[in-house]
Amino acid sequence: MELNELQQLIAKLEASGLRSLELSRPGERVKLTMSDNSEVQVVNADDTVELFAAPASLQAAPAGTTVLTEAAGLFLATHPMRSKPLAEVGQSVKKNDVLGLLKIGPVYAPVTAPADGVVTQILASDGALLGFGAPVLEIAASA
Repeated sequence: MELNELQQLIAKLEASGLRSLELSRPGERVKLTMSDNSEVQVVNADDTVELFAAPASLQAAPAGTTVLTEAAGLFLATHPMRSKPLAEVGQSVKKNDVLGLLKIGPVYAPVTAPADGVVTQILASDGALLGFGAPVLEIAASA
């Protein structure tokens, strides 16, 4: 795999919020794993392991946290039995607070806050069909 392809995969891995990614294609297998110290571990098809520093742009502290979906479904900003949205811009939230719902068939799955903070931006529209890992909203760390 070419270096520029690895860099693109590393950027996508970081943007997704996932910790690892495995890609297989004929004659190639690559597994990328992000560590907490901004290193990327690459396991090649021959099981050799390489460590790379993540690009500087990925090492910068994020301005906030993007809340991502953990499944595909129809996004609901408001509980079906209520009229007030579950999360609004400027609202303080605690880790695991319910910020929205994903309707997956007859099931409603919560979209929860990954950390304490303040909602700074709503990214998903009410009623939007979202895929796995889709951005829902932004949370800035509480001061």
